[in-house]
Amino acid sequence: MMQGRPRISLLHATYRRAGGPLEIQDAWLGRAVDPGSVEYVLSMDADDAATVALTEDVPRLVNPSLGGAVTAVRNWNAAAAAAKGDLLVVIADDLFPPQGWDRAIIDMIGGLNPARTRFVVKLADSPRSGDVHLRHPVVSRAFYAKFGLFSPSYQGVYCDDDFTARAFWRSVILDGRSLRLEHRHPGLSEKITRSESHDRINRREEYERGRAQFVAEWSPRKRMAKRQLVPTGSAETLSHRGLAVTQRKLRASSNGHYAIRRFRSAPRSLWVRCVPSHR
Repeated sequence: MMQGRPRISLLHATYRRAGGPLEIQDAWLGRAVDPGSVEYVLSMDADDAATVALTEDVPRLVNPSLGGAVTAVRNWNAAAAAAKGDLLVVIADDLFPPQGWDRAIIDMIGGLNPARTRFVVKLADSPRSGDVHLRHPVVSRAFYAKFGLFSPSYQGVYCDDDFTARAFWRSVILDGRSLRLEHRHPGLSEKITRSESHDRINRREEYERGRAQFVAEWSPRKRMAKRQLVPTGSAETLSHRGLAVTQRKLRASSNGHYAIRRFRSAPRSLWVRCVPSHR
């Protein structure tokens, strides 16, 4: 069990956000219960002159320009590589938290040690009912050390589809949808004006490239594998042993491909049963 409060690292990949990215930083740090336990890692492109100028007095990563290519994945991965936290939280230019978001995440994982246990937390970043897609995941340090963050073979579109598929095959996904994020995305509300970043990452050629790669890497059978979230709770209701058993099974498997098929809860524990998935 981890000693002390886990440190959270916010991974913010930004690109030419109107008004700059510091509004996002102020929102996340200003609404944290314990901002001193939060590390903010801002990652940007060198050719984003306005953002570079606005952030010259704050810690940041300024990455080389890639000649017009979408750099969302590159910048998120760069932020993850620089982060020191026990929990890595993927955020973006259009994502805002509620008050007390950091305490809510800590409460969700209970006494689980993110440095030792591989897991991902699904937060609510969409109004769609039943959504389990991992767009802005919370990733344990142990998960990141073993599996990384987004695949560098993607640039932007479909990187989250790939991450979702990999995470559900290889790890435990905790249901943190009680924490609702405000996702100011034009695809979710007609009131949101499209930004240059939205237009750039959603260009037709970007969509076609990402989709083609995802379809090539993930067969229909793998893509249709059942995805089930594990309820979160306190140390009294979430069995650390259950998650540890899951991790041992994953390590022992020849290919690491296990999916959560079902779980059952007892008065003081929750047991996760992993079985080999059909490929």
